[in-house]
Amino acid sequence: MAMFQSIRQEMVTWYTCSPKVYDDTHLGRAKNYVSTHIFRRTMKDYFGFRIKFIMNTTDFDDKIILQACVQYMLALFKQEHTAEDDSESDSFLAEAKSAFRHYIGNYLPVSVTR
Repeated sequence: MAMFQSIRQEMVTWYTCSPKVYDDTHLGRAKNYVSTHIFRRTMKDYFGFRIKFIMNTTDFDDKIILQACVQYMLALFKQEHTAEDDSESDSFLAEAKSAFRHYIGNYLPVSVTR
């Protein structure tokens, strides 16, 4: 049976990356923090290791900035094309269908079944 051994007696140094967050939060993102916390506390409280724990904070990169711009532009577009009863207008639906077709044509491969 394999057992964990620290290089330095009773001291563990631990570095981990934080998740990159591109969109709305969800339970899957919390899993990283919760499981890391449980594992760290078990090593400290049950096995008696001293833990030096470092987690970086992810920078905002181009994907995050682009996603924020897209979300903002979509909100503005919906605001301009929504009727007073909060239903989407025909022009909104036509634009959405056109954009969806464009996306599929450019980003999803066409598979041919024989």
